Amino acid sequence: NDWIREMEGNIISSSSGQSNVESPEQVFCFTILIPYRADDDELLSRTISSLASQSYPHWKVLLLLDQSSESSLKSGNIELSDERINSPVLQLNSAGKIPYRDVLVDEKLSAGYICRLLPGDTLSPNAFAEFADTLNAHPKIEILYTDEDHLKEDCTIR
Repeated sequence: NDWIREMEGNIISSSSGQSNVESPEQVFCFTILIPYRADDDELLSRTISSLASQSYPHWKVLLLLDQSSESSLKSGNIELSDERINSPVLQLNSAGKIPYRDVLVDEKLSAGYICRLLPGDTLSPNAFAEFADTLNAHPKIEILYTDEDHLKEDCTIR
């Protein structure tokens, strides 16, 4: 669609991982929380690939595993060699859910701005650069909201 081409063309041409603000750039770290289940390999691979292609390098992933999916990930085909990807093993809470609050209070695990993605989610290559530019331009922002776009299963049509 013309609108998408026009908007993404502007983003790509104006955003290079450097702030467009004239004041000194502050570096922001984005921590991405991704819950992982044993059958998520293909979807997770797509998400990790999307993150690895980010033009802004200051991010890290916490791949949240429950004990039952830890061995599945270790034997899987997902490339996790990037030092920004960690996979703490968490006890599921009594409802069988990942305890996000436990992760967020651990200073060694979370830092900067927290994002949550699900396996299969992808970001445009300049997403974090745009976030950093926005935060540098508006330093009092505490929360960023982004909308989402949907792709067909074959990832060709939005």
